[in-house]
Amino acid sequence: MNKQKFLDVLAKDLEKNNVEEIDDIIEQYNEHFSRKLADGFSEEEIALKLGKPEEVAAQYESNADTSASKQANKIPLAIGIGFADIWIVSFFAIVFAWDLALAVLTLAFGFLGICLVVAPGFITVTGTVVISYIPYLPGAITGIACIALGVVSAVLTINCYMLAVKLGTAWLRWQKNVLSGKKNIPYSVFPLFKNSFKYKLRKVIMISLAVFGVLFVIGFISMALCSGRIEFWHAWRWFNYAG
Repeated sequence: MNKQKFLDVLAKDLEKNNVEEIDDIIEQYNEHFSRKLADGFSEEEIALKLGKPEEVAAQYESNADTSASKQANKIPLAIGIGFADIWIVSFFAIVFAWDLALAVLTLAFGFLGICLVVAPGFITVTGTVVISYIPYLPGAITGIACIALGVVSAVLTINCYMLAVKLGTAWLRWQKNVLSGKKNIPYSVFPLFKNSFKYKLRKVIMISLAVFGVLFVIGFISMALCSGRIEFWHAWRWFNYAG
C-alpha cells in the first residue's frame, strides 16, 4: 500500500468513526511518511510498519466517547507533566547553552583563522597583544587550519540545534497526545536532516577535519623550521618566556 492510498483509507475510516481533527491526524501521518522517506524507506515499507489504516483509525476515539471521568483523569496528568516540565526545561536550557558555547567557539576559530591569514605577525586590541609573533607563511597555514576547525564546529552547532528543536517538538507532541487522550503518531526526531543534506554535512565535516589535521601538522613543522627549534614558542618568546 502506497502513501496516498494509506492516507485516503485512514481519512475515510476516521470520518466513519466520527473522529475530531481529522485534518491534523492526516497531516501528522503525511509528515511521518515524509520523514521516513527522507531516511531511505519506501512508501510500502512505511505503511506496512504503521499497520492497516483501518486499525490505526480504530485507535482514535470518536466525539461520543468523551466522558466526564476521562476529563477528570487529565487533572493529575497535567499536574505530573507540569512537574516533569521543570526538569525538561532545565535540560533544554543546558542543551541550548551548550549550543551557544559551540556557536561562540565557531566564531572564535573563524576570527582567529582570518586574523592569522590576513596579518599573523602581531595582532593587538587597544595596545594588548592578542596573538604573539608568527612568521607569515606558518601563521597563514595555521590560520586556514583554524578556519577548517571552525567549519567543523559550525556543523556540530547546527546538528546540536536541530536535535534540541526536534526533541522539544517531540516532547510537546507527546504532551498533547497524553492530555488529549488521543493516540496520535509520535513525532519522529531522526533523521535530523534529509539524506541529501545529511550527506553534504558529513562530507563537509570530513573534508574540514582532513584539512585541519594536515595543515596543523604542516604549520607546526614550518614554525619549528622558521624558529630553528621544536619549541618555537620559546624562541619567539610567547607567554613572556625568554628561554
